[in-house]
Amino acid sequence: MRGKSFSRWLLFAGLMSLTLGGTLRASAEPAVAVATNQIIAGLYAPQQWYSRAHINEVNNASSKKVSIGGIWFDVTDITDNLSYLLEEIWSVEATPFVNIHVPGTAAEIAAGDFDGRIASMGAAFDAWLARGGGRSVMLAPMPEMNGDWIPYGMDPANFRPAFRRFVDVTNRNGSPDWNVRWVFAPNGWSTPPRRMVDYYPGADVVDLVGISAYNWGTNVPGGRWTTVEETMGGALDEARTFALDKPFLVSQTASSPFGGDKEAWIAEMFTHLANDPNAVGFIYFNIDKERDWTIWKGGFVSDGWQYGMGLDSTVYKWPLSDWFVPGQLTVDPLPPFTGTFWDDERSRFSNEIEWLVGQGITIGCAEFRFCPLDPVDRGQMASFLTRSQALPVPTIDYFVDDAFSGHEDAINALRHYGITSGCSASAYCPYELTTRAEMASFLVRTLALAPSITDYFTDDTDSIHEADINALRESGITTGCTATLYCPTSTITREQMAAFLFRAFGN
Repeated sequence: MRGKSFSRWLLFAGLMSLTLGGTLRASAEPAVAVATNQIIAGLYAPQQWYSRAHINEVNNASSKKVSIGGIWFDVTDITDNLSYLLEEIWSVEATPFVNIHVPGTAAEIAAGDFDGRIASMGAAFDAWLARGGGRSVMLAPMPEMNGDWIPYGMDPANFRPAFRRFVDVTNRNGSPDWNVRWVFAPNGWSTPPRRMVDYYPGADVVDLVGISAYNWGTNVPGGRWTTVEETMGGALDEARTFALDKPFLVSQTASSPFGGDKEAWIAEMFTHLANDPNAVGFIYFNIDKERDWTIWKGGFVSDGWQYGMGLDSTVYKWPLSDWFVPGQLTVDPLPPFTGTFWDDERSRFSNEIEWLVGQGITIGCAEFRFCPLDPVDRGQMASFLTRSQALPVPTIDYFVDDAFSGHEDAINALRHYGITSGCSASAYCPYELTTRAEMASFLVRTLALAPSITDYFTDDTDSIHEADINALRESGITTGCTATLYCPTSTITREQMAAFLFRAFGN
């Protein structure tokens, strides 16, 4: 089964240089498997300006060295400092992990308000990587976005395009994509009513999932001691629901000393992660801040840390050369599957997805993956439509905000042939997610469908796309999300897009 799928996938990979997921690395590169029966350890130093001295001290007191050093950086900070901070970690033979803060809302980031800052930061990373010697880095833009304590938080609709734009701007500034690994780093619990998956920007722009998970202990009103399973087990399981084949790092973790046995908790953390099917390591917050989280003080490491570092399942790796090679990281061999993709086996639109492949409209979001539940942004939607209609690429550049989009040619084609006029006179808003109402108008204009005299749905009265929604229903391309509802403001997923296109062009 897989042999047939692989040959078909290679055929379309040869025909197209860019997937509809907007990936930034060549989709024909093979997946890079990461072992999960062992873990690597990392550390945050109390003063990141002195990471070298601190990590050396902990390493000298431990039975093994740490493989990762964590830092924080704000895109508004002086970028000349980045090389120093990164080298502090690299010089102790550990790989840097950078949490990148942006002091703006997700909407502002998605709109490009921080592009200049991000590009400048990307250039600084690129200059450090260009020093060679196997230098590599893990970048986690806008961590803990599912919490209400950061400016870009609690806005999944804008966070997803903001993350993708961040990656686009950084990579197109020159940073090689294979010695940079991108991390989606939510908090282990989400501020209601959202969940982690609501913020997930897509498999094609995420290499690892990083999770913050702290045992806060009992020394605050209402606080309680949480076991390792309670602290991080549920978060890891939740991440598996949307990133089953990705490696997981517990990218921020620590235990309070109040309310239980901290040493036993730390020791158990090592074994818990070594037994997790996706976990590849953790970065410990060795800082006396909200709590005394530390595992090292006065020249001695804690018993729990010493025990965990001494386990055979805890390994030291530097450089992480098997992580930083071309291709997307994965942790498990692919399960048996039929057709082109393994992740659409349970999709009710798997036949429509196969039709897309057969028509050369898509090669998926990554190797053997279609990402059926990922949302479709306006840039991706443009490529879907232009490839469905084989629209020629015009020579005119109509919009000012799609230069970093991999779908610029398709966007210009839609404008040239009257299918869109953009979101304003000079902008297309390529990173905004496509709603079902917008999709109706795009398809009606593409197919030149006749208007309908029947009002089919009760929930689109206030939508400017109501006439197009009714025309789409009249044509049989949609029956709505229920018998009387169209759900006009819901976002189109990739599998729904496949169904719309099949009904529009496949018969």
